[in-house]
Amino acid sequence: VHDTYRALQNASPQDLRKPLKVKFRGEEGVDEGGVAKEYFRLLSQQLFSPAYGMFKCDEESRYLWFDPGSFNGAEDFEMVGTVLGLAVYNNLPGFDVSFPPVLFKKLKGLPASLDDLRITFPSHALSLQAVLAWEPPEGKSAKEADELFQGTFCLDFSVSYEVHGSTC
Repeated sequence: VHDTYRALQNASPQDLRKPLKVKFRGEEGVDEGGVAKEYFRLLSQQLFSPAYGMFKCDEESRYLWFDPGSFNGAEDFEMVGTVLGLAVYNNLPGFDVSFPPVLFKKLKGLPASLDDLRITFPSHALSLQAVLAWEPPEGKSAKEADELFQGTFCLDFSVSYEVHGSTC
């Protein structure tokens, strides 16, 4: 990963448009595609592993999403995007990753919807849908409806997530 990061930092935009040639240090041979495929397979195992801390797999949808507890900086995520772009540009399979469709919508500047949330994080969408669909019983005052709403949903708008085994 570090060698890749260093190589990408030194590459110009023109360099990134050239056919990719991969060579493993200490190994001889000509890259006719197999070495590059192996490189991307090994790199994806590292970049997308929970231990690397950039992405998490949602237990319900099985999609990868950005880890909110990641200590990685924006430049690390940019490097991942560049690596993915190189793989696509060079028509090299090897990444065994599953991002939700909404990620590609956002990359294209398209708006996300409640359906996208439902696909990516099903239980979050279900909870939000329950809040959006709630209506007070007829005959309740605004104050009574507000108290009933608060009592029903117990909303305090707090968020917790796990960072390297600790809940924040």
